[in-house]
Formats: sequence, structure tokens, C-alpha cells
Amino acid sequence: MKIQPGKYEEAVAFMQKHIPDTASFEGCDSIRVAGSPDDSTMMVYGEWASIEAHKKYVAWREEGGLLQEFVSDFLESPPEFLYQSQVY
Repeated sequence: MKIQPGKYEEAVAFMQKHIPDTASFEGCDSIRVAGSPDDSTMMVYGEWASIEAHKKYVAWREEGGLLQEFVSDFLESPPEFLYQSQVY
């Protein structure tokens, strides 16, 4: 995700505040956030019990307005969700 200019540290603080709720959401097996202040990017990597569990989580964040808040306050464009299976 590309963070808006000058907003990287605020985006990190936002993630640090809200990711613990993600980690405790039903179906979340693990969640990690990595970022680079040099190019103002972040990546969220999560392992979920199922795609449906992740979609339920995204719906919960959308209903509460938190996803839209993060997108509008910090991101240059909406996040892209990729679903992949472990191959090794």
C-alpha cells in the first residue's frame, strides 16, 4: 500500500492501535505489518482459517468505518486484497 506523503508515521501508529483487534478476530491465525519509511509503503500479511473468515473480517471493518478511515486518511488508493495458498 502506498501511504500519502508525510503520513507514514501516523499510518504506523494507526496500525499499531488497531492490528491487535485484527489478531484476535475469529479466523485470524496470524497477522503482520511491514513497512518502509523510505518509499512510504506498507504491506499487511495475514494467515486466515479461510477466505470467508477474512471476508467476514473485512466486512466488519467496513461496517465500523475503520477501513474507509484508513484509506481516506492515509492511503493513496484503496488496498488490494490478494488470496494465495501456501505452496511450500
